[in-house]
Amino acid sequence: MKKICLAICLIVAGFTAKAQNAMNGVSLVNVYGADYSEVWIRDAEKSKLSQFVSKAETAKEYVSTFEDINLLLAQDPEKYDFGKMLRKPVKLDIEPVCNLIRHRDTADLRERPEHPINVSEQLKRYELQETEGLGMIFIATNLDKRMGKGTYVVVCFDIATRDILFRQEITTSAGGFGLRNYWANTVEDIIEDKALRNELRKLMK
Repeated sequence: MKKICLAICLIVAGFTAKAQNAMNGVSLVNVYGADYSEVWIRDAEKSKLSQFVSKAETAKEYVSTFEDINLLLAQDPEKYDFGKMLRKPVKLDIEPVCNLIRHRDTADLRERPEHPINVSEQLKRYELQETEGLGMIFIATNLDKRMGKGTYVVVCFDIATRDILFRQEITTSAGGFGLRNYWANTVEDIIEDKALRNELRKLMK
């Protein structure tokens, strides 16, 4: 058992060292918004936050909302301040994830997936203008309106190789009026999360 624990510790240490070497001193972070192309929805008929629920939204409304959230990130950079989050200059490009969102198959939107999202494979799906540098993306895995929570995987990656340099799952709270604002609050909470900010700033110092 001790050998297994030691091996796990060495793997984690090696992964952290790789991330520090690749992310340390980076001059610009390419941010690609929030990817909802593989997310699944848990509806809100029994939500504890029933004041926000007037009806069960259609799959089409959700897909439109996912693109609108990304547009909001671009339109309100003071509120969704990735530069402040990372203490680095950022370039926001939402088009790669919006392209995937627009082609989302809505038939399985409310079906719990059998397997977690394969983040490595998901990164390869993005058609990026950049051929090198550091990328960051929030990949949504579950939006649970019954609990008023959204779960994402925050990923930093090497654009050239699509290698994952940093990943962390985080669950934040939804809130606000209207479907877009309700779920956009989960993205804002990720940006404002102090522990996540400190970890990313340390890796990018």
